[in-house]
Amino acid sequence: HDMGVIAENADKVAVMYAGQIVEYSDVISLFEKPLHPYTQGLMASMPSLKDDREMLETIEGTVPSIYNMPKGCAFCNRCKFAKECCAEVQPEMKEMDSGRQVRCLRYDDQYKEAWHHE
Repeated sequence: HDMGVIAENADKVAVMYAGQIVEYSDVISLFEKPLHPYTQGLMASMPSLKDDREMLETIEGTVPSIYNMPKGCAFCNRCKFAKECCAEVQPEMKEMDSGRQVRCLRYDDQYKEAWHHE
């Protein structure tokens, strides 16, 4: 989880959660605009010289057991954007126009309507 080391030494990054890749991107794009809610949470929990935050953000909840994975998205119980479909449907990796990939129903055309009013 040392994002500073990753930023300095990698060109491409695969972010994993509960044994699955949830986001794949070039390093610059990942740091400028993380797509997956887990990646966003990781970025928000990093200290920064630019911010004067007193407290770093945390990702509430716990990683599910590999012996008791949820039916839908593995990050669903910790995600601040989760909708009902997230608990039922396991997202597939979605190729974005930028060449990046993300595993989240927010980016799946079939489920985008659930987040239409956010």
